[in-house]
Amino acid sequence: MITEFDLHERTGVPLDRVRQWLRQHGFGGKAGQRISVELEQKFIEAHGQVAGRATRPISAVRPREASEAPPERVLVALDEATRQLRELQARHSSMETRALALQAELERHVAARHAAEAALAARTPPEVARPVREEARPRPAEEAPPSLREALEKRGLGGKQALDALRALVATDSTGERLLSGLIVSDPAGLDLLRPVCSVVTCREVAALRGFVVVPVSGAACSLCKGSDNRRWFRLMAARLEHAGRKRVLVVGGADDSRAELDRLAREETRVKIDQPTETRVDGARARALVKGADVIAFWVSTEISHAESQPFKDAARQDPGIIIAATAPGGRGVAALARAVIEALETQAARPRDQA
Repeated sequence: MITEFDLHERTGVPLDRVRQWLRQHGFGGKAGQRISVELEQKFIEAHGQVAGRATRPISAVRPREASEAPPERVLVALDEATRQLRELQARHSSMETRALALQAELERHVAARHAAEAALAARTPPEVARPVREEARPRPAEEAPPSLREALEKRGLGGKQALDALRALVATDSTGERLLSGLIVSDPAGLDLLRPVCSVVTCREVAALRGFVVVPVSGAACSLCKGSDNRRWFRLMAARLEHAGRKRVLVVGGADDSRAELDRLAREETRVKIDQPTETRVDGARARALVKGADVIAFWVSTEISHAESQPFKDAARQDPGIIIAATAPGGRGVAALARAVIEALETQAARPRDQA
């Protein structure tokens, strides 16, 4: 059986809507509680799954009776039409992004060239300038090659039509290659927001929070997750923390291998600081020193944590009402489970009225 997080990632439905739907259908479990097979099947039938995922249920589900199953040819045709539609949407988004980047780069290149020519002319004193043969004189400004916008306007394509024309040119491989070869990058910083990102909802949310321009790729080529579920959820946790203005997390507990992986991922994401105390037993004074300055304290209960180990941290955190306390669900292992617990705690804090936050 699965949790509400699995339903969110498989279908793309936001977590709050998943939880609302579950409550409407009689599921009153806590965060991380397993969902029954029957309720899972109803949710999948109502919402479908993200493109690229198998159309079968997330876990083994009792097959429907033959009398209530749709004709197989209808299902096959529907799956194929859905797949084609998503492919067309992804390709259209990619072409639109590429066209806008090409247009902006071309305009910057032309402007930089004109500015360089004007600066060179201003630095050359008239009295020392050598006469230039007529055939060697630079062409007047009006003879300079037109910008792509000017060339399209001469062909009656202006405004939005010019953008549509650029998209059409880029969509053709041969023409697009010629455009790319003819462009010069005068400001490489303009390409910094480009990121290859997979179609998983979690990675797309990270890209939106970071303001990335998405280039669709498969999971292994994704710059955010590289096909790893732990990396994907860690990146989303870091983005959510930064978005909420909370950049320091104190993690208590956890298995050695999970703590090591969290440390490796934290070194890749420097905008958020992850602290993991090495002491197994601390007194109240030491706990208060570790908790001081933290925005979130997360208890990793994939391994047993005794009351004596966790209570000093809880007491120290409760002395500061601004600290968010998060804890993984029982049995929640891995970095993904910890990240989900922190994200849920952030959502709970954000949903509280201001006088209770």
